[in-house]
Amino acid sequence: KLQALRVVPGVPANGDARAAAEWVLKEQPGTDLTWLVRDWSQEAPKDVLAWAEDLTDAEAKRSAQASAVRSLLYADLDEAREVFTKEISPDAEVAAPEPLSSHWGSRDLPAARTWAESLPAGGLRENALGGIARTWAAQDAAAAAQWLQGFEPGDEGDHVVIEFADTVMAREPATALDWPASIKDPVLRGAQVEDLVSRWLQMDAGAAREWISNTDQLSAGARRRVLDHRVSAFRSGSRFAQ
Repeated sequence: KLQALRVVPGVPANGDARAAAEWVLKEQPGTDLTWLVRDWSQEAPKDVLAWAEDLTDAEAKRSAQASAVRSLLYADLDEAREVFTKEISPDAEVAAPEPLSSHWGSRDLPAARTWAESLPAGGLRENALGGIARTWAAQDAAAAAQWLQGFEPGDEGDHVVIEFADTVMAREPATALDWPASIKDPVLRGAQVEDLVSRWLQMDAGAAREWISNTDQLSAGARRRVLDHRVSAFRSGSRFAQ
């Protein structure tokens, strides 16, 4: 996107991410800057944090700070936790805890889990727990599944189930599709089933179609949607290959 912006009059064309970000903020206030500052954050996360500190545009500040914290995770986890706790806006805090808890969990799952579970109810805690669910599912799906049993259906429980199922899907599609039934929100539940089974169709169309034909988790309309999407994707891919 930065390359595309360079052809627009007024956008800095020298690859200066800061100058480009400032131009975008001037022309399009309220822009999510994640895509624009990603490379800058990877190269100099502290510079991004220093620049974002004085931003008055709340969305730009959130996205820049969250991007910097995510990049800092891979350079210095302890510093990333310190920055998360003391230096970023509340909006950025809600955006950053999932990668933080996930990366932390890959190194020290008990400590990351304790931290996530200690957070007050709300989006911050939900996202942190989602990161734990994703990392734990990759490490030990059976143990993570037992942990999930302790959540009541609702916003928090729905979020961890989605993260868990998304992760398990790569290895155990049928097991992953057992979990959406526990999602309280019917719209979210239906969307999750469709997303998972659509992915399964790409991985193993025969097994997925058999599951589709026998499940009561999909309405007739949902069946048509996922199967039609599969056919459309296949035809599109075939034309592309030609």
